[in-house]
Amino acid sequence: MGRFLNAFLPPWRDALVNPAEAQDKVLKNLLPIYAQTDYGLQHGTDKITDIAQYSQVFPLIDYETVKPTGWASIIPTGLQPANGVTGLS
Repeated sequence: MGRFLNAFLPPWRDALVNPAEAQDKVLKNLLPIYAQTDYGLQHGTDKITDIAQYSQVFPLIDYETVKPTGWASIIPTGLQPANGVTGLS
């Protein structure tokens, strides 16, 4: 159990010490994945370099905002995202 916790605690502690840096690391890990989806491609995810740009490209939205655009309607169908990304259906 100790080794298991030791694998998870350092990143958690680091995030408490510097949350902005931790969030930036997570964003930079997620952006290449977003850039491989149709939604990400349409929003220019591949050009985002920081959280400010991300916030402009991906404004806060709710389900009702997404539903009419069709994005929410394709999720239950199992439609595969662009470029062969899997695990989202």
